[in-house]
Amino acid sequence: QPAPAPAAQQEVQKQPQVKSQPEGQAIVAMFQAADPDARIKAAQDLLVKFADTEFKAIALQMIAASYQQKNDFENMVVWAERALEADPKAYHPMLMLATGIAPMPEGADRPDLAALTVACSVLFAADASLTQR
Repeated sequence: QPAPAPAAQQEVQKQPQVKSQPEGQAIVAMFQAADPDARIKAAQDLLVKFADTEFKAIALQMIAASYQQKNDFENMVVWAERALEADPKAYHPMLMLATGIAPMPEGADRPDLAALTVACSVLFAADASLTQR
């Protein structure tokens, strides 16, 4: 039985491709947005105007990260979950969810066990995703 292929020879994840100049401009606008609100708007514009974009998972992650930067936990969770639906192996939204779920409740003398359990599950899935790439 042949040995498994070394990591360098395994399937490399396909990089997203820009399909048109207007889409490219929308992607650049998303990456160059000056603040979280502008980034959210630019990413949402990309998703609306170019529904078939190969940058969907990235745009969703950027929206989630922007909400995280704004300390808007509820929206960060919504958009991180959408990012995971678009790319189940994406570890950035998994980490966002884990770090967003795990913080100790204000005024508590110890972390919430249920929240830590969920966070550990998310981190475990993120680790599994990284090792399977």
